[in-house]
Amino acid sequence: MNINENILKFIKSTTDIVFSFKGESDYLYLNDMIAKLLKVDAEAFKSQGHLSFIHLDDIDKAKKYYKDLKTNSDTFMTEKFRFISKSGDITHLHWNSIYISEQDSITSIGRVLEEISDDVYGDAKKLAKVGVWEFHVETNFLKWDNQVFDIYELSESTEINVDRMKQFFRKESLVTFNEKLNQLVEHGATFDEELSFVSGKFKPSTARFVAKAEKVDDRTIVKGTIQDLTDVRRIERKAEDYQEAVDKSSIVSITDRYGVITEVNDRFCEISKFSRPELIGKTHSLICASYHDQDFWKDMWEQITKGEVWTGEIQNKAKDGSMFWVDTTIIPFKNSIGRIYQYLSIQRDFTENKKLNEELMVSEKLSSIGEISAQILHEVMTPLSIISLSIENLEDDIEDLKVDAAQVNPIRTNLTEIKMNYEKIEEIFENMRSILVRKNSGEPTSVPVRDTLEKSLSLVKAKLKSRDVHVKYDKVPDNINIKTTQSDLSQVFLNLVNNSSDAIEKMSDRWIDVKAEVSGSHVIITFQDSGPGIPQEIRERIFDTLFTTKGEAAGTGLGMGVCKKLIERHLGTITIDEKAANTTFIITFPLHQ
Repeated sequence: MNINENILKFIKSTTDIVFSFKGESDYLYLNDMIAKLLKVDAEAFKSQGHLSFIHLDDIDKAKKYYKDLKTNSDTFMTEKFRFISKSGDITHLHWNSIYISEQDSITSIGRVLEEISDDVYGDAKKLAKVGVWEFHVETNFLKWDNQVFDIYELSESTEINVDRMKQFFRKESLVTFNEKLNQLVEHGATFDEELSFVSGKFKPSTARFVAKAEKVDDRTIVKGTIQDLTDVRRIERKAEDYQEAVDKSSIVSITDRYGVITEVNDRFCEISKFSRPELIGKTHSLICASYHDQDFWKDMWEQITKGEVWTGEIQNKAKDGSMFWVDTTIIPFKNSIGRIYQYLSIQRDFTENKKLNEELMVSEKLSSIGEISAQILHEVMTPLSIISLSIENLEDDIEDLKVDAAQVNPIRTNLTEIKMNYEKIEEIFENMRSILVRKNSGEPTSVPVRDTLEKSLSLVKAKLKSRDVHVKYDKVPDNINIKTTQSDLSQVFLNLVNNSSDAIEKMSDRWIDVKAEVSGSHVIITFQDSGPGIPQEIRERIFDTLFTTKGEAAGTGLGMGVCKKLIERHLGTITIDEKAANTTFIITFPLHQ
């Protein structure tokens, strides 16, 4: 192989390994660094071949490297793999090689990767809080480096031996240390334990003790490291304490950046009634109650994807169909390049508070309605009394008039019509008065179902007539009583009648059919109208307090939610018959004899 004299001079002076070869082991050139590094002469290297000096774990990589060189002729390629000298020393080399197609040869230059300096090792040990210890078993000699003295918070001038070292261990850790040290010395067993001790400044500390034993002549020397874990464990305990506090007080879930659940705590499983495997890998839509509209969720996602914390109230749906409310805080987490990689949701269950607040609002609304109704009743009854007296006076005056009957009869007819309508108004207001009076009486009594229904219907008779809604209740016997208040039962009937009237107003067939029967120890009241039934999405929420489908202008939200509460107050139930062809509510009360 012809090599330029200057190049040859350079190759001989370099500290890199340089060799060229053809085929498998036809070496064209190799410099003196091979003999120095591998501790073999040139002939031995040539006879054994360079592959025999490559570390066993790197052989496959090296073979592939030299193979790839031949498929990429006249192109420099780099790789890293290790050489092992005759004495067993391992050297890390960075290789730069080229396949010269004209000569069908490969030239490789291997540069020794510089070893890490002692200063770098020292700085690394300080950062990692790792010290080195050495124990000579036969002479009971113990040696620490300065980092171990720092870990133990002792002056480097402190005299130290194994017995003194053992005095720092806590009782349970001392037992472990003695046991593991004996196993290491006698059987060569691995020593890798986390032990607790008290430092020279009486600080509770934790460290990882790792050691191995080696035989030097007839002596046994234990060499190892001690890594201070005190701060790490303290931070971990603090984090565990925080996590335990959050887990016990809050409902927690973690999702990836796409909203897929990656972790939930036990309280999340308890309130949602889903198991952890059922939740992991899903999104929160699994427990979505369909209460919030799309704009609500859009606003939430827009805020958290900006990296901002979001807070709000969310209604969710458990696996068994029950609803629950959570006060929610969602915190985005960003990685080192500022990209969101997960969201942490911390929630507080406030379902009961929500119900209490809603019931308070309902109570205040009902109270206001009652007060206004009583005031209207008072204001109207006074002029009605005057009208009644005026009618009676007019009837007396007609008797005193000395005119022909033909002139008097039309007047009598008009007075009769006025009197009849007055009596209807009086009946309506008397029914209102009786309901309001009973409402204030408070205590449940034996209330007749039919009588209460008739009084309730009288209050909405004009509305039903104007809409041509026919009400049938001939299958409500006179002799069925339940223990409640007439005010509560009337409120239930009025809500049901009004809801039915509104729902079927624009239908061609408009009717309401009420039935009541005794079944065992219960009274069953069936309330049905000509409607086609209630859609699923409304059925799920129809008994929610303040829920209405009529809009704010027409609905108060006091209807079915209040009905349910009034019925349950008297140990009753109300359900929707989903199998019925028409809209049907089933109400049950305990029978009162």
